[in-house]
Amino acid sequence: MLNDSLHMLGEQLRRSYLESTRALVAAVEARDPYTHDHSQRVSQYAKTIAIRMNLNDREINRIETAAILHDIGKIGIPDSILLKTEQLLPEEFAVVRCHPTIGVKILSHTTYLRRELPVILHHHERYDGRGYPEGLAGEDIPIGARVLAAADALDAMLSRRAYRDALSMVQVRQEFKKQHGLQFDPVVTDVVLEWLDESGEALVAKLNNKIPDVTSA
Repeated sequence: MLNDSLHMLGEQLRRSYLESTRALVAAVEARDPYTHDHSQRVSQYAKTIAIRMNLNDREINRIETAAILHDIGKIGIPDSILLKTEQLLPEEFAVVRCHPTIGVKILSHTTYLRRELPVILHHHERYDGRGYPEGLAGEDIPIGARVLAAADALDAMLSRRAYRDALSMVQVRQEFKKQHGLQFDPVVTDVVLEWLDESGEALVAKLNNKIPDVTSA
């Protein structure tokens, strides 16, 4: 009885903390109209991929939560860099690359998200080891971060940006095939491609507000 009460209290505290951190996410996305609702969509995509990979419920929840918070570190990136529409200079890109580390520092003051922190920290690692912040490769990258990397890239490809239009579904599939085993985990990539084969056009239609949510398994 006491254990149940403590567990319930812990979940209530965790939810309260998540609500407060989501306010920071909203503050980040409000700075850039092209990333409005980005984290929410990435969370939906990551959850769908994780379910289709048959990951356990605990891992799915961890990935879903980390995805909501994955860009929170961008609150520490100056507007002059974050909102720049031209190609970033090397020194500017170096600043952007700090956002996973900044995000983890922001979130590390609580025990409620300690399992999500590695997913957030490593969501810009590449399967071939050429990512950041630590250059991890292959299965040294947490599985949650490998899923999140694909979901984050998927939303970036499907979203219109200041410097380009959204990619077509054909282009998105080509990019995932091109980066199979390079930028993206090959197993994750296969799952994404299978999902897009089944629901890709419906996903694009949803982004255009034509049909209800299709991001279920």
